[in-house]
Amino acid sequence: MLPRNVLSGVSWFLARALLASKFHVKYVIVSSDTENGYNFSEGTSLSEALIVAKRVDEHEPSEETKFIILTKKPKSAIDAMVLADKLLANNATYYGDLIRTVPRSALLNTTYLIQLLTGIFTQYLIMNY
Repeated sequence: MLPRNVLSGVSWFLARALLASKFHVKYVIVSSDTENGYNFSEGTSLSEALIVAKRVDEHEPSEETKFIILTKKPKSAIDAMVLADKLLANNATYYGDLIRTVPRSALLNTTYLIQLLTGIFTQYLIMNY
């Protein structure tokens, strides 16, 4: 469980690079539940991302990451188990959740694009201000 900013924040780039290089990121799960909050942890108002990853020595070309956006969080443990079964079966109709499977190559291209853009912007600031 990490702050949701880990997915796109500039200051989290090194954490994303570490995840991309040393881990097979299997799932990235976020909540977009406007009624019950964007967090998973009880007693926090911080937006969170649940990242399920496995440390690997070498990456397989067939690795994929599932991005899951929960539009409504489960209300009980049984509800959560039903939701997990449906999500594992790629059934995104439980609460209207969104599931996207992204190949590792596309994930890396995005990571490097963010690095490139961040580097260019940083160089611009250094040279002009």
